Amino acid sequence: NAAIIGAVLWTGLVLSGEADGGRSLLLASCWGALGGAFLQLGVQLPVVWRLLGSLRLRSMRTPGVAESMRLFFPALAGRGALQLSSWADLAIASLLATGSVAALLWAQSLYLLPVALFGSSFAIVELPALSRIADSDREEKSVLALLSAFRRMTFLMAPTLVGTIAF
Repeated sequence: NAAIIGAVLWTGLVLSGEADGGRSLLLASCWGALGGAFLQLGVQLPVVWRLLGSLRLRSMRTPGVAESMRLFFPALAGRGALQLSSWADLAIASLLATGSVAALLWAQSLYLLPVALFGSSFAIVELPALSRIADSDREEKSVLALLSAFRRMTFLMAPTLVGTIAF
């Protein structure tokens, strides 16, 4: 944040009389964010090297890491589907009448709010519980845990669904 503020202040002082619609300040904040990221990495990396001794990528041979890497792209596709469909909706709405994009953004905020509040929070809470299930009874216990989470989520989402439909 200090790097962003510094970059914007420096750009504002250098270009104090020029009118470019704020484009230079926007670019300065972007460069400041990038610089801040490198500064943060530079502050943390020496401590990490000192604590670890060295940085080795041997963990790829660990069974859990290999399985996580194998499941990464399906999880990415599942999470990205909503983002991609929202982007496509906005692209189509931009071709329609004036105000269509604003109306779509308001509608998306309304119908995605319950998913963001309940769905994501339940997914975050249940993931550690599912990862602790032992391999011997993994399938049966996983199904029971998912059904339990589904029941709790339905209990909270049903009134939200009724309220959204009534609205």
